[in-house]
Amino acid sequence: MTSPVTAAGHEGAEVVSLDELVVTAKKITEYIRNHPQRVVSLGRSEIDEGNFFNLGEALGSMSGVEVRERGAGMGASISIRGSGKGSGVLVLINGRPVNSSQYGSVNLNNISIDMVERITVYKPPVPVWIGSGASEGAINIETRSSAREKSPAGRNSSTLKLSGGSYGVATAGYSLLVPRHNGGMMLTASAKHHDGKRSNSDRDSGGFSFHWDRKIAALTSYEVNGRLYISEHGSAGPTYNPTPDAWQDYSKAAFDFRLEGVTGENSEYSIKAYVDRTDLEDKSQTGVISELDVTKIGLKGENTWAAADGAWALRLGGQGETEAIDYTMTGEHRRQTLALSGQLDRDFGKLASSLGLRGDYTNDFDFAPAFTGGLSYELGPKSLFKVNIGYTVNAPSFGQLYQSSHGSYDQARGNPDLDEEEVWACDLGLEHRFDKGRTVQATLFRSDYRDQIIYVRGNDLISRPENVSSSWRQGLELALKYQLSAVLGVDISYIWQKSENEETGGSLTYTPEHQGKITVKRSFADGTRLEVALRAANHRYTDPENSAERRLAGYSTVDIKLIRSITVKQLGGEVYLNGYNLLDADYELHQSYPDDGVRFMAGLNLNF
Repeated sequence: MTSPVTAAGHEGAEVVSLDELVVTAKKITEYIRNHPQRVVSLGRSEIDEGNFFNLGEALGSMSGVEVRERGAGMGASISIRGSGKGSGVLVLINGRPVNSSQYGSVNLNNISIDMVERITVYKPPVPVWIGSGASEGAINIETRSSAREKSPAGRNSSTLKLSGGSYGVATAGYSLLVPRHNGGMMLTASAKHHDGKRSNSDRDSGGFSFHWDRKIAALTSYEVNGRLYISEHGSAGPTYNPTPDAWQDYSKAAFDFRLEGVTGENSEYSIKAYVDRTDLEDKSQTGVISELDVTKIGLKGENTWAAADGAWALRLGGQGETEAIDYTMTGEHRRQTLALSGQLDRDFGKLASSLGLRGDYTNDFDFAPAFTGGLSYELGPKSLFKVNIGYTVNAPSFGQLYQSSHGSYDQARGNPDLDEEEVWACDLGLEHRFDKGRTVQATLFRSDYRDQIIYVRGNDLISRPENVSSSWRQGLELALKYQLSAVLGVDISYIWQKSENEETGGSLTYTPEHQGKITVKRSFADGTRLEVALRAANHRYTDPENSAERRLAGYSTVDIKLIRSITVKQLGGEVYLNGYNLLDADYELHQSYPDDGVRFMAGLNLNF
């Protein structure tokens, strides 16, 4: 097996090219294939083929991943492998964390889908070098680089996207790629209006992002990324506690710098510096206006040494971050964090092993250890057996402690007496490749929690976080990717699980016993593509007592995409028609936030 972190050019006379300073599709494939951890990936070609409107839609198409939007401005709750927790999934851009202070969620609208080169999902237990806050999985979003683009140097390319649909949806987006011999630039801009189905759910939003990368030496490059997102929207609230007059103004700006290169014949390094700024003004239904200002500054560095023959690889890393919050309701808060990690990967032929250790320090919750270990064994040329175990500690977010961010003051409060969560996770699985484009995976998994943080709704209709002394969930994940022919393929994923809150004896909240999706893709000779996706889950409970009146019914729904390639005055492009929720207009992924129902979207993409 080839070590997943070994760079090209470390095997004698072969020269290391700049392209290998970033994780290429080939290296990602080797990592997924050989490393003990469970990883799935979605590349740029698949993103283009899927014609995704945003990052959340792209993530939701991946095996074992579900995205639940909490509402305008509140960020997304991402579930990996059936977890019902609203936090614990770490989202990174080029290896640096972007989760907000509120519940640990992330506003996916901050990240333009046009800027994304690759999405990689790490299922728990997550390697320690990924970082803290990843007890339920991690997602790394790789931005596009001019070094990987096919456009000849000096030849610009751009894309214009226009669409409109149900409930007053209107969107416009533009991206520009400017490649050069020693680097290049990419710009994106977008705007969206949505009236929404419910009263006071209208919103206007816009975003801008830029990327600049440059080679400064034969084996060294740097890149700069910036993002700005603004939104003004109503805050409708849940149907049991509507807020027809509440609204929010939200903005977030981010700036990243990354330097990476090769030193010697067997060492790679990467240094990342980043700054985030969030501003929120929240007017509640009672007329109370609160303001939130958040500034986050961080630095993350990694160095990897690998044997020339791929027999071993050692990765050492560290991260420091400071976050300052000024919130009208609770005053000023500061958190400083520091993490140091090391991981050793060892290849013994058919057997590969991984062992990682990390120490996390926060000024308000002191020191916490973490570790992961894993083994993979090649049963045959097309079959792998994998087993992993890990332990991590999650410090409560500022939102959980003080309710200091995107959620409306009408709906949630914090709990400053929360304890840290301790999480043990393990999995055991088998995967087999039949032929190109045909794979099957089966994985048994279990997570055990001590002091798990869950939200409990009080008699005043306000939700507050509490610790559960002991809880667990375990289950089976199945995934099948089967290319029936050159023009027809099917992806199937299914999760069965059991869970228990040992304080009440009931199931964990938002944790369905059965959950799955089937996607069928068909291509036609005239350039038309058809995609049909069926999603289904059985009932979920929204309170620790599993009361019948707060139980969410199971659902099944169908989404459909019809995409046709066109040429307009020698410009290539696509027209498309998307249909959403074609079977079940009333289902809820989050209690009392019903889906908008059956809806359609039509649009045009032009490349020039």
